[in-house]
Amino acid sequence: MNRRDPLADKIQMSLQNLSTNQSPCSIFKVPGVLRSVNNRAYEPKILSIGPYHQGKDDFKMMEEHKKRYLKMFLQRRQGNSLTSYVEAMRGLEGVARPYYQQPVSLGTDAFVEMLVLDGCFIVELICKITMAGVQQGDRVTGNSLVLSTVSHDMLLLENQIPFCVLLKLFSMAMPHERDPFIFKASRFFKWMFPGSRLETSNIISSHEFKHLLDFVYHNWLLPSPPMLPRESEAQNKKSEFIRSAKELKEAGIKFGKQEESIGIAMERLAEQDVWDVARKKGIDLVVVNPVVVFGPLLQPTINASNIHILKDVALAHILVFKTPSASGRYICSERLLHHGECSNEKNPRKQSYKLTNQKIKDLAIKFIPMK
Repeated sequence: MNRRDPLADKIQMSLQNLSTNQSPCSIFKVPGVLRSVNNRAYEPKILSIGPYHQGKDDFKMMEEHKKRYLKMFLQRRQGNSLTSYVEAMRGLEGVARPYYQQPVSLGTDAFVEMLVLDGCFIVELICKITMAGVQQGDRVTGNSLVLSTVSHDMLLLENQIPFCVLLKLFSMAMPHERDPFIFKASRFFKWMFPGSRLETSNIISSHEFKHLLDFVYHNWLLPSPPMLPRESEAQNKKSEFIRSAKELKEAGIKFGKQEESIGIAMERLAEQDVWDVARKKGIDLVVVNPVVVFGPLLQPTINASNIHILKDVALAHILVFKTPSASGRYICSERLLHHGECSNEKNPRKQSYKLTNQKIKDLAIKFIPMK
């Protein structure tokens, strides 16, 4: 007969104490090994959702917009007061907190306020876009740059609130809405992903989604088709997927370092196309190439430095328009500012090219000096 081993009894006791329920934890901090590659890729740019990035100075402007969107959200159903939404979020606090991997230091009131502001902002934004479209004058939906940045911020792993919060707020504000919230969210994010349609066969129950990022994962990030289409088929068929980098590399695709930003490349190609059209149609074309152009802006007013740059660019356009002999390209810049002059780099990259603004100076423009 085997004797009882105290160590075996201890291990057995620990096994009996294991929880049989699956942990709802699904909103994590990005591991340091990933952040070390590109820390900025995991940081929100202008919008903080959830507790991990709350209170940072970079997001104060959007905190004001959250309050404006809360006022609009409260108008969707007159029978519901702000108190009713706060009470609903209080009821979900115990469910929502375990979603976060890191302990949330916010007290009950602060945590509930976060759920109300962040949840109502997301639901109102998605409904505004899918029901009314882009609205001029709205500082979020009416500005494509802000809207695209906010949309990307909403899909960061550290920038999430539980999906059940969004469903609860939506059902309270729009109980008779024909389209479910997941359909509206699908239309909202569709522009960010390849393909012309949503694969509805992969949609799970709305109550199974953990958060917005999990929702997008189950709806768009599907396995690649088993076979690539033939060249003749690919020419007549709109691609609805993008192969992974590993699969493309195995198929013989070679990757290279991008020498210029996508924005710069698009601007260069666009100008080349314009010059081609002008030559073919005999159009007298003059191009002003400003170094930097600001606007539309997120803030309600333009600050002094932006006014200076905008004034120079506007004056340059007026001068070339009023000068009959003006032709070709004009570099609109007070001087060439090297990267090393505006950074703390110890060994900034050497200046690889030279530009001249003498051509536009000959039109008697007076630049506001950069300081």
